[in-house]
Amino acid sequence: MFKRVLFCVPESPNIDKDPPQIPHIGFGYLMEMLDKHNIENDVIDMRLGYKFADVKKKLDSFKPDLVGVTMWTYYHELAYDLVNKLKAQGYTVVVGGPHVSTFGGDVLKECSADFAVKHEGEYTIIDLCTRTDWENIEGIAYRRDGQVVENPDRQRIRDLDILPFPRYSKFELTKYARKMISIVTSRGCPYNCTFCPIKVVLGKLYVFRSAKSVAEEINYWYEQGYRELDIVDDNFAVRRERVYEICNLLEGKQFKSLKLVCCNGIRADLVDEEILKRMYEVGFREIAFGVESGNSQVLKTVKKAEDVARIERSIDAACKLGYEVTLFFIVGLPGETLEALEDSIKLAYKYPIARAKFMNLVPFPATELFDWAVKNNYLTKDPKEYLNHIAHHEFEPLLDTPEYTVAQRRQGLARVKKVMADIKKRSVARQMGGNPVSRLMANIIYSGPVHGAIFGVLNASPPLRRLTNKILNRLGWVFYE
Repeated sequence: MFKRVLFCVPESPNIDKDPPQIPHIGFGYLMEMLDKHNIENDVIDMRLGYKFADVKKKLDSFKPDLVGVTMWTYYHELAYDLVNKLKAQGYTVVVGGPHVSTFGGDVLKECSADFAVKHEGEYTIIDLCTRTDWENIEGIAYRRDGQVVENPDRQRIRDLDILPFPRYSKFELTKYARKMISIVTSRGCPYNCTFCPIKVVLGKLYVFRSAKSVAEEINYWYEQGYRELDIVDDNFAVRRERVYEICNLLEGKQFKSLKLVCCNGIRADLVDEEILKRMYEVGFREIAFGVESGNSQVLKTVKKAEDVARIERSIDAACKLGYEVTLFFIVGLPGETLEALEDSIKLAYKYPIARAKFMNLVPFPATELFDWAVKNNYLTKDPKEYLNHIAHHEFEPLLDTPEYTVAQRRQGLARVKKVMADIKKRSVARQMGGNPVSRLMANIIYSGPVHGAIFGVLNASPPLRRLTNKILNRLGWVFYE
């Protein structure tokens, strides 16, 4: 049995360039559950610049009997290295997170952790801390007699309202880049996009919190002085009536200066002018749409089940209502060519959006896309190599198909880099008045040396970045990095 648990967020490979904006949500939930069951816990977030020497000081002072480490697939070897260092110090280690949910017990074959928690961990961590019959705990993998044993998955949590939402009382909130809190109001996604790993990490089941629960969390953070809250659901608007109910409850609170953000991407066909207007009335100000491609045939090929014309209607409505709109595209999807990519670029330029994010296609294991790529021998790199070193923002093609060669993909990725920069310049120019002077200022801000200097200083000082964001918000401006 474990009575003291220390959670550790591994350092980020981009720490000097991009400090974390928010605390770790998953650990926030786990810590609330441990508090509820009177199990001592604490956290150290290495993304804030801490090194293992700092972790060791925390270990020496807190004296945990279990250390939890989260793992993303991107740069998971950093987490493996942290686990191995912890084991060398004699600690019992449990790992979890998206990487573990994807690969299960195989993670224990690649690092020296004692336990692995798959998928949702709120009840699993309690069982792990209070029981010793490892063989009967669903949702874990563990070591027995030198072998890795993987137990059956635990059933998904159906009632999210019974989980206490994170208060982050043990996190160093003032050290994060933005004074913003992220909120999860639902888990999972009921759709079948071939490229998406969500079904692998959580399954297809879509579950959601009640509108009352969501409103209570927003009210809590408002009372703590937070005015910017980001709803990071994989698909916030699946239940239309719930969105309206949340809006009604928020209207009753009469919040002032509240900015609600949906930056993780909403399916455009789930919203229209009516519901977008209602959301705007209660404080929603920023919204992202997962467009993926501006070509209908590509969308059909990847089972996105959306129509480009329908997507455009939602984009147009959101822009006209005054939202800061972000569009997500994926470069290199099955069926795409350089010509099809131009359809995405044309769509991005068609509306006065805040930014377009063109992301490199990464085939994640256990997705339909990955199986298709392996079957046809389209992968350009071994998955063990690219899963650790290449993310969506690193523009190295991972597929080579007859209709879209590696050379063409590189050409397309180089093209969209310029498009993204140009759209950010246009956005900043519009915010500053849309005149020749503002366009000149935007060009200066996003020139190589000036851009690097500005954001280098801001990223080096989270307090300064928070102050800058506050000033820009009062001016009604947003400068995207």
